[in-house]
Amino acid sequence: MASSSANAIRPNPKKTPSDTSLESVIAEAKGLGLRVILKPHVDVIDETFRGDIQPTDRTKWFSSYEDFIGYYADFASRVGADLFSVGTELKSVSGDTDPWRQIIEIVRGKYTGQLTYAANWDEVDQVQFWDSLDLIGVDAYYPLSSEGQQPSEDELVSAWQTPINNLASTSSRWGKPVLFTEIGYPTQSDATAYPFEVREGEPEDQAAQATAYRAAFTAFADVPWFRGMNWWSWRADPSKSEQLNIDYTPEGKEAEGVLAEEQPQ
Repeated sequence: MASSSANAIRPNPKKTPSDTSLESVIAEAKGLGLRVILKPHVDVIDETFRGDIQPTDRTKWFSSYEDFIGYYADFASRVGADLFSVGTELKSVSGDTDPWRQIIEIVRGKYTGQLTYAANWDEVDQVQFWDSLDLIGVDAYYPLSSEGQQPSEDELVSAWQTPINNLASTSSRWGKPVLFTEIGYPTQSDATAYPFEVREGEPEDQAAQATAYRAAFTAFADVPWFRGMNWWSWRADPSKSEQLNIDYTPEGKEAEGVLAEEQPQ
């Protein structure tokens, strides 16, 4: 989107990956035995959070969104994606239930696999179209501690119980399992206080990130309605401006070891 109030969604040559590049990375992932979720994101050029957009004409915006998501539904079908997300973190418009039901119907006409919507952690209960989807998708950036707390794994597992209880109720209400379409932590000491942002000036802390990973695996190990976690993010093409040492990637860090430990044998 050109701005937070724009009514059109268009590809941008500097930000939108080409179909060829997507086909290449999906083929490589499948060759490694990975399953693939295609989860298109709407970004705003001025970097407004996508959950805060306010199109001036919502009818026009949804029409443009239908074209956008329909294109990628066709693409997901063509490349054999295992799961498709009809939207990501669009909190300011996800309360418009009828247009979303229409979008889901359009997508199901193009893609026969399972569908979800990736709701931000504070958006889940606003969404009223979970019954039209196969999974309840959550971008799980729940704050689990206070600033400066440096919690232990046990303390984080305990803190997870409130989100778990809320999600259990949501899963039961809609009769759908829950998938974390995103979960992740910056490599910083307040990772679990501010899991939704990398904080400028806060030092690197690999141990805090790794502890947060372990706690998440422990908290959800035996939850029957839970279907798994997609970790944000392992960077394929980081820009020169990214500070990977404090960013979300676990690559080359203690958290990578936690991921390795948790893989099924």
